[in-house]
Amino acid sequence: MSDDVDFFISFNSADTRWAEWIAWTLREDGKHKVLFQLWDFPPGTNFVLQMHDAALRARHTIAVLSPAYLRSGYAAAEWAAAVAQDPLGQRRRLIPVMVAPCELDGLLTSIVRVSLIDLEEAAARETLLRGVADPSSAEYPAPPRPAFPGPSQRAGSSPGQPGKPAFPGAAGPAPAVRAPVARQPRPVAGEAPATAGIPWRPLPENALARWPEVPSLTQVQLGSSRVELHLYPALEVPPAVARFSPSVQGALVAAGQRNGVFPAEATVDVYPTGQGVQAVLADSAGAPMTGLRIGTDGYRCGWLTLPLTRPGGRQAAALSGLTSLLSAVTALRPALPGEVALSVAIRGSSGTGQVTSPGALSSRYLAGHAQHVASDLAMRLFELPAVEL
Repeated sequence: MSDDVDFFISFNSADTRWAEWIAWTLREDGKHKVLFQLWDFPPGTNFVLQMHDAALRARHTIAVLSPAYLRSGYAAAEWAAAVAQDPLGQRRRLIPVMVAPCELDGLLTSIVRVSLIDLEEAAARETLLRGVADPSSAEYPAPPRPAFPGPSQRAGSSPGQPGKPAFPGAAGPAPAVRAPVARQPRPVAGEAPATAGIPWRPLPENALARWPEVPSLTQVQLGSSRVELHLYPALEVPPAVARFSPSVQGALVAAGQRNGVFPAEATVDVYPTGQGVQAVLADSAGAPMTGLRIGTDGYRCGWLTLPLTRPGGRQAAALSGLTSLLSAVTALRPALPGEVALSVAIRGSSGTGQVTSPGALSSRYLAGHAQHVASDLAMRLFELPAVEL
């Protein structure tokens, strides 16, 4: 296994336009080495052998997830080969990128994925590049463009040089010049926030953020950072649940495992809190590392300790952590109230940064756009001058 390629794109032919756009974005915008069959498998070669070689050479396999992909036997063999090389996900051999709503089962449910569903092109590009970023890897020089055209050849392109694939999502054709993503000002009470594509609604002026304590970093964890997310009813408190049954406690752990908060085989302790129930994963020394909590009044909380990495890599780790936490807490039962608020924080030995909810958000929207919302909250968190990531 040579690992001389960053990404191999695994896709079904029904998603060719998405696969082309992803390959182009990783190669041209991300400056990664990408192996893409429509550009890199010369005519006359053995397709099956080329795919086998690609799966072995690439550091990461990008699985372009859609209903068509999940029905494909060839696709299943490609992503299964990546999982077999890295069953614990420590090297991120398989990075799923969801481009259409689909129901996952089996091994795929435990792998944190990148979602491009319903995103405009600029947000999709940033989400993709951020999702595949590896803070421990050096940047590679931009590889040459392919010497033969893909199916999206543009009129007017010179022979042998393919035109840029059109973005197949909500925004339509990509602009000729990549525009920077605008940083939006933080809203004040009573104002409707103007966040990129997220329908935040103003919170009441007397709305208060929820910041119940999570376990503190221990002496052996000094130098680490902890990211936490709090979700709570925005406008009305649902009826209190008298007590949580053992089945609800088990569902708390299951939601964490499905969304990458808890490892599948780890031992997670579950115990009651003052007004709810909490699941906590501890390290070998007994120090709490990760947790999920649900309260009888609809409040949910998730927190995790970020891995030790170079400072610039903590942003990617924090975003991945927030996405997993948000996906887990929204999956908990009982169901969320109609509108919720979200607050996030990052804490470490160098200081604490907190962002209160930029507004109220529909629970229905949140359930389908966890990645997008997590990206927005992370952007706001990283803008704080006190946060050194």
